[in-house]
Amino acid sequence: YALKAIKFHAIDYILKPVNATEFQAAVQSTLELIKANLPTNGQNEHFLQTVSQNKGSNKIMLRTSAALHLVNIADILYCKNDNSYTTFYLTTGKKIMVSKGIVFYDGLLSESGFFRPHQSYLVNLCHVSRVDKADGGSIILATDDEIPISSRRKKALMQLLGNL
Repeated sequence: YALKAIKFHAIDYILKPVNATEFQAAVQSTLELIKANLPTNGQNEHFLQTVSQNKGSNKIMLRTSAALHLVNIADILYCKNDNSYTTFYLTTGKKIMVSKGIVFYDGLLSESGFFRPHQSYLVNLCHVSRVDKADGGSIILATDDEIPISSRRKKALMQLLGNL
């Protein structure tokens, strides 16, 4: 087993029966090694500083396969569900696709003025221009994007918009 541990670049090797002192020493050396190898380049420090300064602000972190995006919630027009992916449509025209379903973001954004008019959409009500009643109903955003409204959610939407 010791040869396998060396092959896999083990930090330490503990034999049975486990000695508490040896175990604590192994954990301590592992923690020191992790701390010593943490990235400390300027870009990561700047990013972490930016995130920590924005605690409690109206931002959301969106993780894509290529990057982490820190987005102002007010800049989100709407989100569209596509199976287990969600695409965020921003006021800048940018689209960000993440690998979490819309249900996750519905829970995060519902208290920030977002409404789910349809199983596939989550809309920022701050960007609603009008509600069309024709053809079952749809939400028209300030960007002229059209979002369908399910018949089951129409009444809740009208009540919510009436309270704004």
